[in-house]
Amino acid sequence: MGTLFATIPQTLTGQPFQSDTLWVNQVQSPPVIDGDPTDNSWDSAAWEPLNQVWIPWGGTMDTADFQGRYKVLWSSAENLLYVLAEINDDVYVDGYVYSSVPGSGNNYPDYDVLEVFIDENASKGKHVFDGTGQTGIDWGYNGENALSYHIMANEPDEGGTITTIDVCDIAGVSWADYWIPNYNMHLPEFALAKLAGKYFWEFSFKVYDENLDPGNPSEDNLVSLSSGKIMGLSFAYCDNDEAGTERDNFIGSVWVPEEHYNDHWMNANDFRAARLQGNAIPTGNATGAGPLSYTLYDPFSRKVKFTAISASGHVSVFNIHGTLIERIYWPSGSQNTVYDLSFENLPNGIYLFAFVSRERRSVSKISVY
Repeated sequence: MGTLFATIPQTLTGQPFQSDTLWVNQVQSPPVIDGDPTDNSWDSAAWEPLNQVWIPWGGTMDTADFQGRYKVLWSSAENLLYVLAEINDDVYVDGYVYSSVPGSGNNYPDYDVLEVFIDENASKGKHVFDGTGQTGIDWGYNGENALSYHIMANEPDEGGTITTIDVCDIAGVSWADYWIPNYNMHLPEFALAKLAGKYFWEFSFKVYDENLDPGNPSEDNLVSLSSGKIMGLSFAYCDNDEAGTERDNFIGSVWVPEEHYNDHWMNANDFRAARLQGNAIPTGNATGAGPLSYTLYDPFSRKVKFTAISASGHVSVFNIHGTLIERIYWPSGSQNTVYDLSFENLPNGIYLFAFVSRERRSVSKISVY
């Protein structure tokens, strides 16, 4: 992996940095979410530093205490964002137990927490409550205008991996009537690995629009990701070196002015701008043992037949311009089930077949004539 953190200063500072747009590349084959940072899929993303000390604002931290950096990718085929964070923290404080009831003795910001702040339509503004009147003015009229994902996981053993998490935020109409929703379902895949003393947080997450109901979430509120989409996207880490106390430091991915030292959780104005880029054309084989079983294209029926394997998965078909033509899903236990892909109403040309399952990923090219 080479020298780690070669471009990160030896102290973390509060000086302006990283206010430019974060360009998020499309991944041609999504990473396997297992906490292993060497997955080739991550090669198409640049490391971004997590080095702006928000609490105390303008403070400094020794790299022996904390170092952090992250990568972000996206996939139109999976309609997901992917995040890899590399954290070096000398003391890991865990043990959070989820409760929807505030003030129950387990204040989640007081643990070691990785945070993702997302404003999917870059609308900015306050996002704590679905407030009215003065509460709306002070804390927001729509709590889902932006989301603050506080991700907590217990520390894995050296060489081990943890996949159990709690993901929390605030929801409600006012401080007199609010609760803590659990957003675990927003991260369909998660792994935290400890390798050579460093923590690797790897996960995918779904992007929801501002009409999400935290008490009754619906997939109807999923956002369709596409090249050119602009959103607000920042990251932060709560660093606490002693269990049962308030966090010692709060380190963010973007510079903020002193008066906004701890505003991300309630106001999206300082989120970093992120832009999705890249075509949806998969190129070359990824991980796994070759393509799934399929017959050659039959020009008389203009169909391709393929046989699903036992694990759940799907096949996506793209034209040469990267446009998604069709996607077929198969459930777990569908071994030897035969599916047809028809090209009856499509023009002649080259088509790419991306097969994805838990066991394997592969890409095949078929000429339709």
